[in-house]
Amino acid sequence: LRSLVGSEMCIRDRRRVRGSQEGKELLRKTRVDSIIKVGSVITLKPTTSVLDALEVLAANKISSAPVYNEERYRYYGFVDTLDLATYIVHLFRKNRQVHSHLFDPKELRPAFDMPVEHIINMSGRDAFIPLSNDKSVDIAIETALKYGYHRLAIHDSKGVIGILSQSDILTFLNAHINLFGDFVR
Repeated sequence: LRSLVGSEMCIRDRRRVRGSQEGKELLRKTRVDSIIKVGSVITLKPTTSVLDALEVLAANKISSAPVYNEERYRYYGFVDTLDLATYIVHLFRKNRQVHSHLFDPKELRPAFDMPVEHIINMSGRDAFIPLSNDKSVDIAIETALKYGYHRLAIHDSKGVIGILSQSDILTFLNAHINLFGDFVR
């Protein structure tokens, strides 16, 4: 993906990679809102408990959700399955320092009642990066690669309208694979 963005120079290793002009042009001309599912974005409130967040993600078969404060009209970030796993590992490590036993169920309940605002991006892997819906796919790829993120929040003037994931980008690239010439050989 790195060589498909902007110039023919690979961002990570700086080696020259050939790519098709038609493919590059497609990436520059295609808006991100045309390759995502635009609509109701499932969000979590900052006060949503860790347990409720786990249930929301599982029930909707999603791996992340933005945390949105309705009173302040502000997005705080993403909570994803890696943040939740990081939090749970942290709990077990902390418990091991205090007790020789694993957990008594009574000890776990307060930990799962913790508001998600305290674990936003706990894994350090996917901070909240908003990208305007009128930006091109090549800008989205460049942004995701620059920060090493798996998803970007796509917004218009009213707020987040969808989430652009790596899967969305790969699906788009696969649908147009014939336009990328030597790059895919």
